[in-house]
Amino acid sequence: YNLAPFVPPIFKPAAGASQIGAVFTESADLLIPADTTAGGFYITNAWNSIIGNAASGGWAGFSFPNLFEPIGVSYSLPGMSIFNPSRRPTLEFDGNSVHSAGYYWSDTGCIYCGGNLYVDRNTNLYIYKSGRIGRATKYPNGTVAWMQFTNTKAFLCR
Repeated sequence: YNLAPFVPPIFKPAAGASQIGAVFTESADLLIPADTTAGGFYITNAWNSIIGNAASGGWAGFSFPNLFEPIGVSYSLPGMSIFNPSRRPTLEFDGNSVHSAGYYWSDTGCIYCGGNLYVDRNTNLYIYKSGRIGRATKYPNGTVAWMQFTNTKAFLCR
């Protein structure tokens, strides 16, 4: 049970005139490009129990960016370079609430599943694409699964 009050994006907030969004690259001013879409809860691994939280404001209250491979230290762990975190659905997302989010981009909202954070293997820089990028979620046994949100309340979002 956590509270995430208004969380302003760092740097220029991701926006765009369409669902394509914007692309940001790591720099001296922006170490983690996904900070342009800062939200109360930033969940790179949906395969967790996320229960009884409240988010207010931010680019999105709950953000589930796509990581098609682990980043940082996790990438170098044995077997992890072939793991795709974006393929996992929510283990449990229950009893959460969110309001007044999605101010910075008209195509985001209270809960955002999209975008893509990755490391460019040629430059070793983080790249973040904020636009709509789908994910094909599956249970660990390979069965197709949905991201499920139960007993969730969302209001006053774009």
